Amino acid sequence: PAAGAGAARAPPGGRGGPPPPPPPPRLAAYVRLNAQLTHAPTGQPWSLGVGLYNLTGRRHADPGGPEHLQDAIAQDGRAWRVQLAWVF
Repeated sequence: PAAGAGAARAPPGGRGGPPPPPPPPRLAAYVRLNAQLTHAPTGQPWSLGVGLYNLTGRRHADPGGPEHLQDAIAQDGRAWRVQLAWVF
């Protein structure tokens, strides 16, 4: 028999198998405004901080990577944090 006789032919698109998934949808750009206030008295071993994150409270999404099932990962709205630090 001639070389290559009876060889299976690859389907269009490469090595065979299912076609590649469609590209993820494009996400809208966003601006996130944060504020941080820290009080650290001179000569004292402590400091106090207050932070507000996403001051506008608008919801947005970040793109998901190959390790995620979702194409877009929803992020939290407005959040706050209080921090007390002690240096020793």
